[in-house]
Amino acid sequence: MTAINVPITPKDMIGHEPSLSDLEKFICPENINEEYCRGVKQYIIDAQAYTQSSQHEGKYYLYGQKQIEKSTPITQLLIEEAIEINKSRFEKYGGPCNSFEAMSIQKHENDFISVLSVIEKYYSMYNIPNPP
Repeated sequence: MTAINVPITPKDMIGHEPSLSDLEKFICPENINEEYCRGVKQYIIDAQAYTQSSQHEGKYYLYGQKQIEKSTPITQLLIEEAIEINKSRFEKYGGPCNSFEAMSIQKHENDFISVLSVIEKYYSMYNIPNPP
């Protein structure tokens, strides 16, 4: 498992964390490099696929572990919860059993890290501190 750097929510952004829907709007080409968009686009595809089933309408799995809605703000706490769930499941079930599982785990990790990079970019562009 790769060490994951959780973006620190700037003080002025607490309560204004982006949701997947916000990130979807944010990743337009003039705002962010295409390489960072992979994870956000995959989560959007997942949410659309889950919508086919009424019980999962508009939801996706953050880090492949924590089910949330597209409109739910992706807070630092939510990110840390997804990381903790992933860690505990890895400890409980062990590593992958075959190369297919290993590739799937790596893909979820890459998508998650990509989303975190977009969130960090989002904070850097939208964090406008209040004047003193």
